[in-house]
Amino acid sequence: MKILRPLALYAVACFATNFLALSSNAQELPSSSQSVSSQQIYFASNRSITPAVGDEENRPAIPGIASFHPNMKLVINTTDFTYPANPKNELGADKLDSIQLLTFMFALKKYAIEHDLDTTRAMLADLGLKSNKKRLFIVNLSTFEVEESALVSHGRGTGSSMYSRMYSNELSSRSSSLGHYEVGAPYNGKYGFSYKLRGLDSTNSNATRRSIVMHSMSCIPDREWIMGACVSDGCPAVSKNFLNVVTEKLKLATKPLALWLVDSNLQRVELINEEDPCETETATSNMDQAGNWNDRSNGM
Repeated sequence: MKILRPLALYAVACFATNFLALSSNAQELPSSSQSVSSQQIYFASNRSITPAVGDEENRPAIPGIASFHPNMKLVINTTDFTYPANPKNELGADKLDSIQLLTFMFALKKYAIEHDLDTTRAMLADLGLKSNKKRLFIVNLSTFEVEESALVSHGRGTGSSMYSRMYSNELSSRSSSLGHYEVGAPYNGKYGFSYKLRGLDSTNSNATRRSIVMHSMSCIPDREWIMGACVSDGCPAVSKNFLNVVTEKLKLATKPLALWLVDSNLQRVELINEEDPCETETATSNMDQAGNWNDRSNGM
């Protein structure tokens, strides 16, 4: 009883701290009327909410881009947003713009074609969303539907605040590395059943040396809640149940699956129709330097 009482007090304190932090962020990042949460984006599975993106009448349209075609030119640029060094609470977006998500999926499809990866499905994680939001998506690259979504961890980094957000490819950085990964063979490791990840970009080329893998952690819930996913040493960790979902999806693949870790607050994705260069779509950061929510996806 003497042991349980301090633990109970600690749990209450953690709950109160996260509640106040999330309440503060809600004021800093007002939601946009044109944005949708991960629960509201076009979903395909019976766990999700319709309409599906395959429904042409309800699919969000990308201005200037009628449909996917492999001749699209992909340009990824950085925004002028930077995360503060020692935040007092978690700074991140609550929602992901539907057009921006679709743009990321088009870009991921193009990448899969060019790098001989599975072109039917892939995984996309937007670490720019708060850790208590479903920000890892299994996407269907044929229908451009989100089939499944889940909470996913990000690396704790080396900052002095538990809410610090940093990305690094350096050894011992304990940070997430943005970029494309190839989902490799399963194995049993420190955290049990896991999948090896091979970094495909200069920003995550040390993934193998850093032992960055996809594994499960008991501190990551299946559902969105006031408490977020716990942090990792750089691995995109998920719940045990969702790792089982990943396994079932991988069984359907004929080639290795791509996993793309992005931060929509730091990265700008532009798709250009090379058949008509006047038709482009740009997806930019959701937040400005003051931490205010902006819906800045626009046709050009």
